[in-house]
Amino acid sequence: MANGNAAFRAGDLKEAVDYYLSGFTEAEGLLHSAAAGMVHPESEPAPALVVAASNAASVHGDRGDHAKAQEILQRATTLLRTIISDATAPPALRTSCLQHLNRALADLIGCMRRAGADANSIAQEINAARRVASDDLSATQIQTFH
Repeated sequence: MANGNAAFRAGDLKEAVDYYLSGFTEAEGLLHSAAAGMVHPESEPAPALVVAASNAASVHGDRGDHAKAQEILQRATTLLRTIISDATAPPALRTSCLQHLNRALADLIGCMRRAGADANSIAQEINAARRVASDDLSATQIQTFH
């Protein structure tokens, strides 16, 4: 991320997006392995994923490629929702994903609006996030009382 930020400040958007996408891919891998129960105590994959996705999408948007920006943010929100819904994933990871879903969703909605997405598509994304958050909270409440 630091290399991407340096490239961005230097005006090298191509290099910046390459670094951000590399960070995004690494964070995706860490999230998948963390969901499988592998411990990565030094990493926080959910916020890393959201920051990398946001940065990469921002650069793509600055370059006028709103479709690519939306694709990256869509991948991030989908992965976060998937892990939140995965009852076998570690509870702390699910909580972290839930905490960071809001930022990823806000970035996605902003990107969709800039790309001219219709209100129905935006509403679908919001409702998908609400459903997974609601289901997760319900499951947590059920576990608390049993």
